[in-house]
Amino acid sequence: MTKTSLSVNAEGIGTIYWKPADCINVFFGTKQLKYSSTNKENATNVIFDAKGELDGSQADFSNIWGLYPYNASATSDGVSVRTTIPSSQKCIKNTFDTDLFPMLAHSSSNELHFNNICGGIKFSLSRNDIKTITFKGNNNENIAGKVKVVMDENGKPKASIESGEKIITLKPKEGATFSSGSYYYIVILPCSLTKGFTMTFETDEEIGTLNYKNKTITIKRSVFGKKENIDSYASFKVIIPDGVVDMGLSVMWATCNLGAATPDKYGDYYAWGETKTKTDYTWSNYKWGKNDSSLTKYNKTDGKTTLDLEDDVAYVKLGGRWRMPTSPEIDELRSNCTIKRTTYNGVTGYQYTSKKNGNTFFVPTGGKRYNGYLNYEGNSYLWSSYKGLYITSTVSSCSTGEIYRGLPVRPVFHADQEYEKPENPSDGIVDLGLSVKWRSCNLGAKTPEETGCFYQWAGTSDVSNSSLSDHSFPYGRKSGSTYYLSKYNTGDHNGTEDKKRQLEAVDDAATVILGGAWRTPTYVETRELIDNCTWTRICINGVGGYKAQSKVKGFTDKWIFLPATGSRTSGKILEEVSETGGYSICKYWSSSLGSDSLDACVFPSISPFTYAVTDCRYYGLPIRPVTDQ
Repeated sequence: MTKTSLSVNAEGIGTIYWKPADCINVFFGTKQLKYSSTNKENATNVIFDAKGELDGSQADFSNIWGLYPYNASATSDGVSVRTTIPSSQKCIKNTFDTDLFPMLAHSSSNELHFNNICGGIKFSLSRNDIKTITFKGNNNENIAGKVKVVMDENGKPKASIESGEKIITLKPKEGATFSSGSYYYIVILPCSLTKGFTMTFETDEEIGTLNYKNKTITIKRSVFGKKENIDSYASFKVIIPDGVVDMGLSVMWATCNLGAATPDKYGDYYAWGETKTKTDYTWSNYKWGKNDSSLTKYNKTDGKTTLDLEDDVAYVKLGGRWRMPTSPEIDELRSNCTIKRTTYNGVTGYQYTSKKNGNTFFVPTGGKRYNGYLNYEGNSYLWSSYKGLYITSTVSSCSTGEIYRGLPVRPVFHADQEYEKPENPSDGIVDLGLSVKWRSCNLGAKTPEETGCFYQWAGTSDVSNSSLSDHSFPYGRKSGSTYYLSKYNTGDHNGTEDKKRQLEAVDDAATVILGGAWRTPTYVETRELIDNCTWTRICINGVGGYKAQSKVKGFTDKWIFLPATGSRTSGKILEEVSETGGYSICKYWSSSLGSDSLDACVFPSISPFTYAVTDCRYYGLPIRPVTDQ
């Protein structure tokens, strides 16, 4: 029997209570009254009382029906009750909303025994940012709506659809998003979902889809199937916002200039690296300009040629996955589009038409601003994130002395990348709720996006600029044409078998360089990281890589960034990632050996996930240290 509030104790035993002022319909044949509970606090047994009176001459007191929750539009014909199972449902942590879970009673006396009409799914979530959930059967079954309910031969409610709903939408009743670690309920009409079901999970930026189609799912009256962290089984994709066009390229392009409402408007003007508009654009008021015509940032001293996110006006204004286009993205656009001078709403500009999918966007000839005037109107100019590089009908670059001028900006949107800054605490330790704590940046790096140094397996020196070969690493030996290992071997290559399969501290670069509290993670620990984190490809300050966000309860706000650095061999960079994260190679050493004496287990490439990747020990790979403290 079900009432309105569910409480579960530490042993998992549930008790369901009537809340104060709970209301029910009571039908005497076809006539009804609204009854309200008289309890002042939650209780399992309560007295209901009616404020109105019933005309006895029109009431059948031997045919009484009770319906919870009270529904002003519910009716009874004396043999059934008609009510509604809502398709829009509000969810409360660990219980039902007061007006959500219906039950019915039928009696020939004033003693009513209520039984549940519906069943459903009890679930928890791993994420805290989900704001909307939908549920539907894959064979378009009716799962909610207006129903007629009778009592079957066993005296239990049996519902039939009169006007059905095929999708149930869930939203939290309190707060903007669902909470991880709490249970919620989907209330569904009893039915057979013959082709399984589909659930979607929507955040502000992503939508995840779980399509369960392995077998028929039967929703039984008064039964709730239970699934923990149900969203972790979904595949999430970024929600493409309005105002972008897919040109079939690595990024999507905005349809309007930044600050413009329509494609024919010029939008706002910005000096390169500034995030605010001005009435006048001169060197004297340029944010990064000095009196001697040099720069305080993006100069020879810092070596920066690409805007930091904090100076990227598209990111600052729009956030998330928006930013200014890079030099390679501009080259990609021009190589894969036809560019035609034309007019749009009477405004002259250039139409870019994709050679890949035929989609188009328009850039007005808005000129540029400096010395208090709009100059060169009739030409189109758009800043890139690369110092001094801009788009006209061709690609051009200006001198340092001209980057103070105000140009429009056409943002790009990268659906596969987020732009955030991970934690980089002073002690370098990030607790993801796992068996070990992870360092916030690579060995040899000061920030999470820096590559750091490269090491051979069992080597403790940086080999970033070294020429590497199969016998140029510690414990590698060559006698004539014979190659063998003097340590961490199996005896297969003229070495004395020592059966060592795990790095010793003296050969662990993380321990040698950072001290005894730090070490290279074991293979088991790298797998733990992969299995217990949500992985997202992102870009930080032009460096592509992967965000590993903890799924462990109590730590879901913690994450680390692993730059996709490629590997080193023969003095070359293999699979080096581009500034926009163009490659997916993300390899890191573990401290555990593989099955072959010449190989060592490595932290696997993240896309796709593979757990048994090995690489030659002489390769140079980065290390992400861990600590037990």
